[in-house]
Amino acid sequence: FWKGLSAVVMMGAVLLFFLSPIFRSPGDFIFSSDGDGLQTYYQSVYHVKYDTSSFHQQSMNAPFGESIFFTGGQPLLSNVLKGLLGSNCSSYTVIAWTNLLMLLSPLLCALFLYLLFNRFRIPWYYAVFAAVGITMLTQQWDRFLGHYPLAYLYAVPGMLWGLMRWSDKPDVARSAWNAAYVFLLASFHLYYLFFFAVLAGAMWCSHFPWRNATWRSRFKPTLDLALQVIIPFVLLQLIISSTSDVV
Repeated sequence: FWKGLSAVVMMGAVLLFFLSPIFRSPGDFIFSSDGDGLQTYYQSVYHVKYDTSSFHQQSMNAPFGESIFFTGGQPLLSNVLKGLLGSNCSSYTVIAWTNLLMLLSPLLCALFLYLLFNRFRIPWYYAVFAAVGITMLTQQWDRFLGHYPLAYLYAVPGMLWGLMRWSDKPDVARSAWNAAYVFLLASFHLYYLFFFAVLAGAMWCSHFPWRNATWRSRFKPTLDLALQVIIPFVLLQLIISSTSDVV
């Protein structure tokens, strides 16, 4: 436990060294003053303070409004704040939590990368430094200038870790974990479904018994991986279709 924690602590030290003013007052900073970044702040603040529906926004596509899943309004974060604080929630609070979710994501990214390296039996001290170094090099830092729901650095390493755990022991519990993880991420941005589908497809290619196998042995890994993608996709489609005015 403490070896994995050391990767989180080291990554936290790096973040504080470079970004401590933002951590001290996360609601006083915006990472982008125009484009998609400003849109995300605007849509999230508007939804929390003014929208009466949890999944429909009136801040775009006047006079009809639009589904929150397509506005950049961060459905999960916005609705949690809306449910806890209501319309009295300040713009400062929404911006602060938007920033903190991005800023804390490198901690989980370093942890997942460490767990991946640990699975390959790389020495722990090397795994810690490699996890922090790769986290600092990831291209997703560019998403801090816009597309904030895609700026969660831990998203793909977490998918890889979940799929590798499933490959070690393909059972219902680990399949359910992966499906829940993807559903949670897709609640922030639908693109995560596509990312996971590509990784799951690659995992299927490596696990499919191509030769000298029964149809049953081929069917099980196919079904397991397919359900990990299909279940969150279907749940999200049901939510979107049941809350949208668009036929």
